[in-house]
Amino acid sequence: MLPVLPLLLAQPISDTNDEKLPEFDGQILSEPLKPGVGTDVTLSCPIKNLGKYKISWNSVDKQTLLVVQNYVISDNPRIGFKKVSKGDISYWSLIIRNVTLSDSGYYICQIDTNPPIRLLKFLNIFVPVQFDNKFSVESDSVIRVRELHNVSLTCKATGNPKPTITWRRQDGRLLQLGNGSVTESVESEVLNLQEINRSVIGYYVCIASNQLSPSLRRKTFLDIEFSPTIRVPNKIVSSFVGHNVTIECITESNPKAEHFWIDVSGNQITPMKSNNYIITIINSNKFKVHFKLTIINVDYINAGRYTCLSTNRLGSIKSSIVVDGNVSLL
Repeated sequence: MLPVLPLLLAQPISDTNDEKLPEFDGQILSEPLKPGVGTDVTLSCPIKNLGKYKISWNSVDKQTLLVVQNYVISDNPRIGFKKVSKGDISYWSLIIRNVTLSDSGYYICQIDTNPPIRLLKFLNIFVPVQFDNKFSVESDSVIRVRELHNVSLTCKATGNPKPTITWRRQDGRLLQLGNGSVTESVESEVLNLQEINRSVIGYYVCIASNQLSPSLRRKTFLDIEFSPTIRVPNKIVSSFVGHNVTIECITESNPKAEHFWIDVSGNQITPMKSNNYIITIINSNKFKVHFKLTIINVDYINAGRYTCLSTNRLGSIKSSIVVDGNVSLL
């Protein structure tokens, strides 16, 4: 809110009709200045007919007298003053060197008429956007979360004007916020995702912008971890004796699981120690694996129940497939 200040007198009152009172040359309320931190700022006060009167500069927000006429009153070494005359106008300027964000606010150039007349200036120090590393996800970091848990991604930034934070997925897909809620983007420092599943795996980007400086971006990879699951397309597979047969388990896991086949006798199958089996692993995406076992020359001895086992640090799972080798060749 603007401070309550007496307005510039449109028709200044004087003791004698022929006396000219001072007046400002320009707008009573100027447009706000937006210099950057560390620059030098000049607040100009153009005056006509100052005559016997004196001017002063004051900080409204700090309620501090800074300059009176040609003298700097403030003990702040960054405060200065200069006067330049051009024709019938004198420019009485307040100088603030190496400005900081704390210098933002309202300043008044005042002439000591009765009542005083004032010119109000607003100084708005521009600060480029910077991420607050203490409270923000690290750039190119990886955040691992268990499936069906909740996660919050935080991204904070400083600057003036105050930056806005927008979250998006890097691949352009919709954000899945939980409970069926989806959206293209979220304008918030914190992105909350509830009961997440493996479909939300990917890069998430926070964009910080204050409209006066280039936007900054920071991305983080959200990795959803879960124990292995197994799907068996065919639980019973028939084969002619003497033929080869392939059985398959399809697994999903994150982190990546180890896979094993157990034979009909309960022993782990090691292809390098046996010519009767071929194990094939086909990775179809980040966490899906087609785990296959080819049995060479099926006979009555190696027919029976085979077990595929998948295990990672979050858990283990197994499933069985029966190979029926009782079909004889004619």
